[in-house]
Amino acid sequence: MSKPTILLDMLAFSDQDGGFTSASRDLLQACARLDGYRFVVVHHERWKSEFSTAGVEALAVSFPFSLRFGINTFLLRGIVKRVQPSAVHCEISAPPPFLSIPTSMTLHDLDFLTNSKANKPTWGGVLMSVYWRNYYIWRLKRATSIKAISTTTANDLARALNRTDRVTVVYPYFKQFQTSRKEKAVIDELRIAFVGSLVPRKNLSLLLRSLLLLRRPWTLDLIGGLWWGADVMKLVEGDSRVNVHGFVTNERRDELLSNADVLVLPSKAEGFGYPPLEAAARGVPSLVSDIEIFREVAPEESLFDISSERPLADRLESLDTVAMRQLSLRWAQSIQRFTFEKSIEAHNNYFKRLCTPARSI
Repeated sequence: MSKPTILLDMLAFSDQDGGFTSASRDLLQACARLDGYRFVVVHHERWKSEFSTAGVEALAVSFPFSLRFGINTFLLRGIVKRVQPSAVHCEISAPPPFLSIPTSMTLHDLDFLTNSKANKPTWGGVLMSVYWRNYYIWRLKRATSIKAISTTTANDLARALNRTDRVTVVYPYFKQFQTSRKEKAVIDELRIAFVGSLVPRKNLSLLLRSLLLLRRPWTLDLIGGLWWGADVMKLVEGDSRVNVHGFVTNERRDELLSNADVLVLPSKAEGFGYPPLEAAARGVPSLVSDIEIFREVAPEESLFDISSERPLADRLESLDTVAMRQLSLRWAQSIQRFTFEKSIEAHNNYFKRLCTPARSI
C-alpha cells in the first residue's frame, strides 16, 4: 500500500517572519522523521537552498514575492493536479477553496481579529488586513483540520469562531543546547535581551518605561526586525544603554542571548511566544507578561503584571544571582514539555487524522 502524500504549502515562507519561520522549520524537521507519509513542500524559488536540505521532497515555484500571501489561491490548484496529494497542509497561509481533498491549516494566533494595529498602516497593510480578517477566516472555518500551536490559540478559535471540531494542539519543540554560560558571582550591570519584531502587541514601550525607573545599572539588546512598532524607540532616543540590532542571523541571536542575564517579553498577546523557550533552551531565564499563553507554557515565577511599568521595574530591580538561579531552574523544567520526540508523535497523530476519510470541503 502506497504512503499518503501530503502537500505542504509554504509559498508564503520568509526567513524573517519570526514565529512563522520557526514553526515552518520545526514542521519540516518533524516531517522528515515521519516515515509513514510522503511529504512534498512547495515554496518560492528564492528559498531553494534552504528547502533542498529539509529532508522532504521540495518543489520550487517562481512568482512575485510581494504576493506571497494569497498567491496559493491561484497557484495551488495546479500544483495539486501535478502532485496528486492525499491532503494539503498550509503552515502559514490558507488553502484555496473547492479542493476535493482534505485541507489543513496551522493557526498561530487570532490577534489580527481584535487588534487594529496588527498590520502596517499602509495600503499594503490594508490589503493584508482584508486577507487575514476575511479570506483567512473564511478558510479557517472551512478547513478539514486545524493544528493550533497552543491551547490558548485553540481557545481563542473556539471563542471567536465557535470552531472546536477537528482542532488539535501541536506544540512547537525546543532543542536544549549545551551552553558554556557561567553563573555570575555578582550581577553589577543587568544585561537584558528583548527578542521579537517591533510590532505594537509586543508592548516594548512597557519594557522601556520600566527600565527608565531602575536605579541599578542596565543595558538592553533589542533583537528583531524594526517593523511598524518602532516609533516607541523615541522613549530612549540617544540612550547609550539601548543597543538596537534589528534582524540578525540565528548565530548572532544566539551570541547576544548567551551574553544576556535575562530575556524580557512584555507582550499583550501571543499565539505561543517562542523567544522565552528559545532562551531557556540556551540557559537564559525570562520574565514574561501575565497573559493566557504564558500562564500555559511558562513557570509562574516568571510572570509579571503589565497594567503598569512598576511591577516589571520591581522584578528587574530585585534580580540577584539567587533569584536568577531559581528562575533558570524553573525554565529548564518547563522546557521539558516541548521535546522533539513529542512533536514528532503529535504531528504523526495529526496527519493520520487528516488523512482519515472526512467530508470534502
